Amino acid sequence: MIKIFKTNVSNSNQVNDILQMLLLNFPSMAAVNFDLEDCDNILRVDALGVPPQDIVSQLHTLGYQCEEIV
Repeated sequence: MIKIFKTNVSNSNQVNDILQMLLLNFPSMAAVNFDLEDCDNILRVDALGVPPQDIVSQLHTLGYQCEEIV
């Protein structure tokens, strides 16, 4: 299931740091990507068994805003 999040991530350096952290902490993720061209700097995550609040919490830990779009 694909989950979509609004973030304040703004550049590729931030994206790389976040992707490494997410893949390290959630190895079951099938796909993770950012769309920084979107006004909401969208994060898309395809991961079974990973609660959206865990992803939000991980980004908050790194100092980023993140909220699930439902």
